[in-house]
Amino acid sequence: MRASLRRLCLFVVVSSCATPGLEDGFDAGVVHPPRIAFQRAPGRRYFCDLPLDDVTLSGHPSGFCVRRFVTVPTPRVLAFAPNGDLFVASPRTQTPGGAPQGRGAIVVLADDDRDGAPTEHTFASGLADVHGLRFGRDGALYLTLGDGVYRASYTPGQRALRGTLERVVSLAGLAPGARWTHTLAQAADGTMYVSVGQYASFTCPSSPYAGAILRVPLDRSDARAEVVASGFRNPMYLQCDTRGERCYAAELSDDAWDPASGVLGREKLVRIAGGEDYGYPCCAGQGATAPAGAGRTDCRGVHRELESWPLHDTPFGMAFAPRGVFPQPYDGGFFVALHGAYGSWANTKIVFSPVDPQTGHPTGAWRDFVTGWGVSRQGIRGRLTDLAFAPDGRLFFSDDQGGAVYWVAPEPLAMP
Repeated sequence: MRASLRRLCLFVVVSSCATPGLEDGFDAGVVHPPRIAFQRAPGRRYFCDLPLDDVTLSGHPSGFCVRRFVTVPTPRVLAFAPNGDLFVASPRTQTPGGAPQGRGAIVVLADDDRDGAPTEHTFASGLADVHGLRFGRDGALYLTLGDGVYRASYTPGQRALRGTLERVVSLAGLAPGARWTHTLAQAADGTMYVSVGQYASFTCPSSPYAGAILRVPLDRSDARAEVVASGFRNPMYLQCDTRGERCYAAELSDDAWDPASGVLGREKLVRIAGGEDYGYPCCAGQGATAPAGAGRTDCRGVHRELESWPLHDTPFGMAFAPRGVFPQPYDGGFFVALHGAYGSWANTKIVFSPVDPQTGHPTGAWRDFVTGWGVSRQGIRGRLTDLAFAPDGRLFFSDDQGGAVYWVAPEPLAMP
């Protein structure tokens, strides 16, 4: 965190680069730029001109605005319906990161009159451990509870569950110590993936199901999922690119594997291809043996991650920007919500990386995009969680500790 602040001081002109509040998780170097002037087309409305409060404590690039959309308890996962309604998973079960209790429901936020202030609907309640949400290519809504992946019938504009949930695949009893915070992603060929994390593992090697990415059989009810990639601690958030051609997971490494201890612990971005083993808990990475890995001393054969972040940055939700909406260099880029360090929430923010035009992968040239959240009285008390691009081009993001959903948009982005 201190290193990131020093880098910020080199590139951003601010009146002072002192570090008040840094020790309690707030980056005092955030800069909230003034609004820019641009030529407005007659008769058009612009998102940044809506009568919503400017989030003045946020930091972001010049030419963008950040607005608070709505208050929702513990918004963990966001998913846009085909008609533009925003679905939010608000679990009641205590999250591992200690977020407040949510509603145990799927909330729908609809802005039918386009005034920027949504109306709230409860799509389904009584779902204490709801987490993952994904609208499938078949038009159905898929969601996760602790014991499985479920399917709900959906028609465009529907804002309440009709009928009952169908359990598509069971995740119950796959491995001891499994987490309930699953998420979903779907590739262009229709393959649905679900993540299964573990709280800890002291057996080397652990069960293939103990920390894995699984394939969800969509053609059968209550089937058993198939392992696609293993050797994870917690590959919680999954995401595919805008075409569904490449899918990724953000792996949360062991909290005790601090590089200061001599273990090369780091958070990882990995591509989901099939057959990968990332070595947890035997290995901290390719060529790096973990403290728990006494039974496996050769880690040269485990898969190497695409990119990484420092331990405790805690990458959560990811999103690829659609082409032609954000200005350069953000057009078509890769955005990640960092949840920050447990306890201090240090380094919670949205970061951005360009995408390599040849491989389609993020390059890992991370730079801050939205900052200002944390635990200090100087900033916004909250912790960023998930990202989702709306059909209209705005990037929505959630804050599970502060209990709110926000959006960020380029100043010249006009309303449809």
